[in-house]
Amino acid sequence: MKIFIAGKGKELNSQIDDRFARCNYFVTYDTEKKDITGFEENQYKDGTGGVGVKVANYIINNGYSVVIGPEPGPNSANILKEAGIKIYVNHGHIQDAVEAFLKENG
Repeated sequence: MKIFIAGKGKELNSQIDDRFARCNYFVTYDTEKKDITGFEENQYKDGTGGVGVKVANYIINNGYSVVIGPEPGPNSANILKEAGIKIYVNHGHIQDAVEAFLKENG
């Protein structure tokens, strides 16, 4: 399973960004590999409109099953929920948030 994390930085000890769609980095955690498999700069963060929808569609199109980060805006949250993607709100460090999610969700 692929987990999307809205990250402020490119390190495991980086904070989760306060902004969902305008986060600095898209962080990917792979539950099968039990590791972070990628940090990608958010190409949409400086957009003028519809950023939440673009990021939600990116998440869907790239096969993520879970989102970890701040509460998404209503448009992106609706798109993600309709696609069956679980939203896990967390404001801590990336590594701690992933560990907490995995502990709670087996």
